[in-house]
Amino acid sequence: MTANTTFNVFATITATGCDTEMNNTIGVTVNAIPSITTHPVSVTQCADNGTTFTVAATGTT
Repeated sequence: MTANTTFNVFATITATGCDTEMNNTIGVTVNAIPSITTHPVSVTQCADNGTTFTVAATGTT
């Protein structure tokens, strides 16, 4: 989902004590939550032997 919104910010610069008001319109994209589609399979392994687990997922990082 993509949406546009306006943010108004009121800031004080601490070094000078000056105030400023800023506003700008930005685009915001909300991505779907990633979902695991293939879970890793359990493995029994002896000590000092490596193994590999594979996971598949959909969605946006």
